[in-house]
Amino acid sequence: MGFPRVNQWETKTLFGGSFFFWERGVLGSLETACRRFRLNNQFLISQDFSWWMGFVEIVGWGFITKKKFYGVRSFDIMFSIWRSVGEAQLLYYIKCRFENGHVGFLKSNVSERFYLIDKKPTLSLGFLLAFTLGCSQGGFPVGFFENWFVGQVDGGGHFIINFKHSGKKGAQKEVVLFFVMAQGLKDWFVLEQLKGGLSGVCRFNKKDNFYLWEGNQRGVLIRAINLFKKHSLWTKKKIAFLKWWKVNEKF
Repeated sequence: MGFPRVNQWETKTLFGGSFFFWERGVLGSLETACRRFRLNNQFLISQDFSWWMGFVEIVGWGFITKKKFYGVRSFDIMFSIWRSVGEAQLLYYIKCRFENGHVGFLKSNVSERFYLIDKKPTLSLGFLLAFTLGCSQGGFPVGFFENWFVGQVDGGGHFIINFKHSGKKGAQKEVVLFFVMAQGLKDWFVLEQLKGGLSGVCRFNKKDNFYLWEGNQRGVLIRAINLFKKHSLWTKKKIAFLKWWKVNEKF
């Protein structure tokens, strides 16, 4: 399956911001894009790449800036991922695997940032994201969707433990476990992709300014546990998952 058609100077809204594409025509296959933008073939076919695509859709930001120099207008594009200092090592790993970008420390909010400012790799990332958003699950290698989903969970998943009490004397507390993905209203299309994949019987709800994709049925929880045992989470969400899993086994 090929890439969606992208015309010159077209702007698409992706991962929380507007991403700028500067190309004409149809790119063709994933391999064609790899050759055109000089990307690492081994990275594209690896589990790291599918995880990276899901992670970026949740936590990545694209920026477009306009500037004038002696009356000549030009555009700059930039992509960045912000993480806490405690997860800085993950950003360095991403930089190594993507073979582009920079990692910088920002004292103002005590965080680290991975960012791309070079035109070629930034544009290639934009096209690859458009590809994953525009194609069906069947257009990817085996296992791509699962790793992509794990990347999304690393970026925006939540493992929630609730305790309910009936109020009756001597009654034990009821433990209710939830697995939740949350996105802002403008980014509903990210969660929409889950309906045809791993959604099962999870529910889509709207709360305040967020869409929630949540499930607490036993079958959904077992499915989630099996998935994250098979494909390990990369961020601190792994610790949250292990605590959540132990509670599930206990009750």
